[in-house]
Amino acid sequence: MGLEEKIDLRLSTEELPRIEDTLDNYTLKKLITLTTRGGVFLGQDNVLGRKVAIKVLSPNLDDERKKQFIEEGERLAKLDIKHPGVVGVYAAGEEKGYNYIVMEYLEGQTLKERLLKNNIKSRRAREMIASITDSLSFCHEIGIYHGDIKPSNVIEKNDGGLVIIDFGSRLSLGEISRNVQEMEKIDIEGTYQTIKEILESLAPNEKIPGGLEKIVHETGPDRKYKTVRELDEALQQYKGILRRKFLGIAGLVAASVCVCVGGYFYNQKPRTPEENRGSLQYIIDE
Repeated sequence: MGLEEKIDLRLSTEELPRIEDTLDNYTLKKLITLTTRGGVFLGQDNVLGRKVAIKVLSPNLDDERKKQFIEEGERLAKLDIKHPGVVGVYAAGEEKGYNYIVMEYLEGQTLKERLLKNNIKSRRAREMIASITDSLSFCHEIGIYHGDIKPSNVIEKNDGGLVIIDFGSRLSLGEISRNVQEMEKIDIEGTYQTIKEILESLAPNEKIPGGLEKIVHETGPDRKYKTVRELDEALQQYKGILRRKFLGIAGLVAASVCVCVGGYFYNQKPRTPEENRGSLQYIIDE
């Protein structure tokens, strides 16, 4: 799943199941990473024969937290979200005292790892930002709020696609005492900080486009773009402006080429019938 992060030593592996243990129809193959509340494993779906990522909670957590974890996992699994930028959730359950969520297994690295290389091109940065905001805006439209958007919770797959992961922390409005407005603020702030980190990781001599910089500067709970949806719409408009500029320049280039080529042929000496004989145009005319 590409989650090669520094392990949080506050949780001991003794609190988790062992490698090759089974939880219902899933076999744990490898511990990918530890978290403050559990661990994420590479697993094998023994029914469908596919790799999966399995997030397991520590059995020492309070019952309310474990209940919420399962309820949110089941909710996401029932929604069966089909979006390339959102991790798929297949199932949730409890087995042998362990609460777990089964998710799509992703080959790649975290965005956090990617940004440490400090070699992001300006165009790639725009793609990353647009992908994250589009995916999160989609989630908000169906009532799902992440609550912990950051580079370590985004996977850059081997094919370059970005996928938001780890919805198991604060999945949706099911979280007690948090309303829509509060979750909106949390997600827009997390998105803003993630975008800042992307732009701070540009390769040397790469510049932030002025239009994009202006949008980012106006993003936040108390600024022009207060929600992820508003930010996403602004980025889509910005993308449209770039496209129109590109098409306009392409049109001017094409027109210039036509003028030059037309002028070239206009100034050519007409060919005699004998010279034309055997040419494609002569055969067509004949």
